[in-house]
Amino acid sequence: MRPEQLDLVNASSADVTSDPRQFSTTFYDTLFKIAPELRSIFSDNMVDQRKRLMGELGFLISSAQDLDRFTERARTLGGRHVGYGVQPADYKPVKQAFLASVGEAIGSDCPPELIEAWEALIDHIAKVMKQGAADTLK
Repeated sequence: MRPEQLDLVNASSADVTSDPRQFSTTFYDTLFKIAPELRSIFSDNMVDQRKRLMGELGFLISSAQDLDRFTERARTLGGRHVGYGVQPADYKPVKQAFLASVGEAIGSDCPPELIEAWEALIDHIAKVMKQGAADTLK
C-alpha cells in the first residue's frame, strides 16, 4: 500500500464509517449474496457481528500507519478466523463485498483511485491475516 493510498483511505474513512449499521449491513448482505456458503461461518447474532466488523475495521484503519500495531492485530485476526473455519479462498468474496460496501458508502461520485486505495488496504489486511492463519496452523 502506497502512502498516498493510505492518505486517501484516511481522508475517506469518515464517509465509509459514518453509518456503521448501513455499511456493515450492506457488507454482509452482499457477502451472503456472493457466497451464501459463508453464512454458516458467522454467528446468528448479526447485530453483534456487525459491531465487531466495524470495530476491527476502525482499529485497522486507525493503526495502518503504525505498521507493527497494524500487523499484530491483523495477524491475530487471521489466526482467530482459522477457528471460525475461514479458508484462503474466502477472502476473495469478502474483498468483493467490502469494496461494494465502500463504493455504496462513498456514493456514485467515488473516484476510481479511491476504490483502488481501499482495495490496496483490504489486500494488505488479507495478506497479513493469511500469514496469521498460516502461523496458527503450524
